[in-house]
Amino acid sequence: MSSTESVRLVHALQSIGIVFDGPAARRGGDGFDELLRAEYQRGYDAGADHVNRQIVEQRNEINQMRALLFENAEKAIDVAVTEVRGALPQLALQVVRRLIAGFEWDAQSVAQVAESVLIEAGVDPSEVELRLNTLDFELLRDLDPSMTDRHPGVRLVADARLERGGCEAVTRFGKIDGRISRKLDRLEVAMEGKS
Repeated sequence: MSSTESVRLVHALQSIGIVFDGPAARRGGDGFDELLRAEYQRGYDAGADHVNRQIVEQRNEINQMRALLFENAEKAIDVAVTEVRGALPQLALQVVRRLIAGFEWDAQSVAQVAESVLIEAGVDPSEVELRLNTLDFELLRDLDPSMTDRHPGVRLVADARLERGGCEAVTRFGKIDGRISRKLDRLEVAMEGKS
């Protein structure tokens, strides 16, 4: 059975219509209170269901945003690590170049460079011309006479075009380039993975 009641408010254009499609019950009776409680519970359950669905949807959206945030952060970190890895070799080489530029060469340091070039040449030392920076040549000749004692056949030659600490060994088979700038260039190529 269906009944409709209209309530008119203060303003003539506004009204509320209440439609009841249930068993007939008197106002204030037991059936009405029970029906009212049932409808209240139904409305409460529907509202709770709606809110729960919204909470689940919001959680899903938050999880998606969190996943996207972590994915973007991971990509940004990967990019930053790649950039830092790419910059480190250059930075390290710049530091080494600056340190070498300010390095005070002594006879022992020059002798070590010369020895390493002679070892790299790997030929009969009696047939080697060892070219050194003019100042390095003076250090070896004047301050380290043992160099000529250890390698009597090596001929030391002053070469102003070589930088301090640089050395070249000229043999009948070719030239061994022991210049520091050349070694740093080779190191740079190796660090960058170039061939």
